[in-house]
Amino acid sequence: MVNRKDKKPEKVMQIERFLSQTKVMVVLILIMDLFFFFAGNFIFNSVARLPEMLKDLDNPKKYINLSNILPNFRAEGNVCISFDCDDCCISHI
Repeated sequence: MVNRKDKKPEKVMQIERFLSQTKVMVVLILIMDLFFFFAGNFIFNSVARLPEMLKDLDNPKKYINLSNILPNFRAEGNVCISFDCDDCCISHI
């Protein structure tokens, strides 16, 4: 049987003390936020480019790649608010 009284409490919870520091918590939250932001962008952009990919099934790598993790600002400079009308886009100069 192991005598648990021999272990010092300072050594047992070192990782908990490290992870509970404010700076570490802020960094972990920022990393998780960035991960979910880029993952959401990847999923959204991949689904948005799915019709283009279905037209060109010979080259799917052209439509599903790591460039989908960044927000997709089109060359026209339009940001569409709604998908069901053509005049719902905001143009910028």
